[in-house]
Amino acid sequence: MKTQMFAHSKVIQHDDTPVHQLPVKQSKRQKCITARFWSAVGQSDTAGHYVVYDYTGGRSRAGP
Repeated sequence: MKTQMFAHSKVIQHDDTPVHQLPVKQSKRQKCITARFWSAVGQSDTAGHYVVYDYTGGRSRAGP
C-alpha cells in the first residue's frame, strides 16, 4: 500500500504522534520511552488513496 500511495499521490499528509511505551521486562530501564505512531494519508481520488500507519520506538532517521 505504501508503494502504491507514493507512486500515485502528488500530495501525502504525514504526521507522527508520540505515545508512551512501557519498558521491556529484560531491560534495566524503568522509565517509559516515547515511541511514535506515524500516519500517512495519500491523495484522494487517486489509486494511492490509502491511510498507512507505522510504529517506531523513537524519532530516529530509520523510521518511515
